[in-house]
Amino acid sequence: MKQTRVVISGVGFVTSIGNDRAAVAQSLREGKTGIETVAFLPGTSLQVTVAGTVKGFSTEGAQWATWKWPERYTITKDVLRGLPPHGLHAFCAMEQLIEDARLRPQDLASEDT
Repeated sequence: MKQTRVVISGVGFVTSIGNDRAAVAQSLREGKTGIETVAFLPGTSLQVTVAGTVKGFSTEGAQWATWKWPERYTITKDVLRGLPPHGLHAFCAMEQLIEDARLRPQDLASEDT
């Protein structure tokens, strides 16, 4: 039986308190929550009026072509087409993790990665 190892070698953040390591650390030190009042479905009587929202991203439209994200990320149309809104956040956090871990393309292509 093949043994599985997990190694965490980098981090990436797209959260309601910051979208990178430095911003998240600062928010934690300052006690920021990232919670704000939102209108999920205007005109409805939903009782939920607060949420932790991700700043710097816009995925409100149903079409991925209208979404916006920080310029530092390069996402091809082929990848973007297959992502749900939260997938965009995860993809950008993954990009940070890869950079933080100093992984190279050949490292990512390995069967062990």
